Amino acid sequence: MRWLAKAAVQGGLSLVPGGQRANYFLQRNVSKRLPRSDADFDFHAATAARHLAALDRVDPGNERGALRCYEFGAGWDLIGPIAMWALGVERQTVVDINPNVKLELVNDTVRRFADHRPRLEGALGSSLRPVDATPLTGLHQLPGRFGISYLAPQDARATPLPNGGVDFVSNTFTLEHINSQDIAAILRETRRVMAPGALISSLIDMQDHYNYIDPKVSVYNYLRYPDWRWRFLNPGLQWQNRLRHPLYLKLFEGAGFEVLLDEAQTATDSDLRELARIPLAPEFRGFSEVEVAIRSTHLVARPRDD
Repeated sequence: MRWLAKAAVQGGLSLVPGGQRANYFLQRNVSKRLPRSDADFDFHAATAARHLAALDRVDPGNERGALRCYEFGAGWDLIGPIAMWALGVERQTVVDINPNVKLELVNDTVRRFADHRPRLEGALGSSLRPVDATPLTGLHQLPGRFGISYLAPQDARATPLPNGGVDFVSNTFTLEHINSQDIAAILRETRRVMAPGALISSLIDMQDHYNYIDPKVSVYNYLRYPDWRWRFLNPGLQWQNRLRHPLYLKLFEGAGFEVLLDEAQTATDSDLRELARIPLAPEFRGFSEVEVAIRSTHLVARPRDD
């Protein structure tokens, strides 16, 4: 099965020096998943619009250009942060636990925003300011070109950001790759750097990510394995925590947040039929069928006034 082969390859790469570089080489030159397809690129650019639309719903009339924004988990190509700039954000601090950003992919992002502006405006449902197609010569140009300060390697559990210095926090399909203890620590640290009334917007994907590699794999497939077995199928380069929706809510509330929006993807009848075919591991039997079946959510929260 393709997903087992992928797990074996990434498991091996996770254990050797230079494994991340090798994984990038394979994704760029063998699987050809990088640079992203237009559809995948547009989808990830649109997540920036989703974050800002949620901000506008909760805090209408905010001045986008005055926001001090912060994102943890930047990825390789900075699609989201550059989309944020194109949507009017002027100041962003972006951190990543590893220096994953690749200049060639960032320049591909810049080129696409410059060359395909009408298509991207349709995908994002919003007008975009023009992006200069001139390639960057280094990441040091990000602040001057896009107002982006990129910090990596940087642990989001302990950042150099000052108390109360951030107005809006976003993270996109990041939390599902972090264990629950570290999520709690990241959220506590994030709360520290947030100004009074600031908001955090989190897009969380609770599906088995091997489904993206092998569509024959159910989005619930990884729930069949007890923790001890899943450990061998869950390499560091593709690590997934398998947390279900109620646990994310508890993590936010435990870190001192009030959840204002919870846009969980409601399970369809088809989802429930698919889930019923999966023999759930003991770790997931304490949840209701509907709770287990939720495949993604968008949480927007603000620090509680304690």
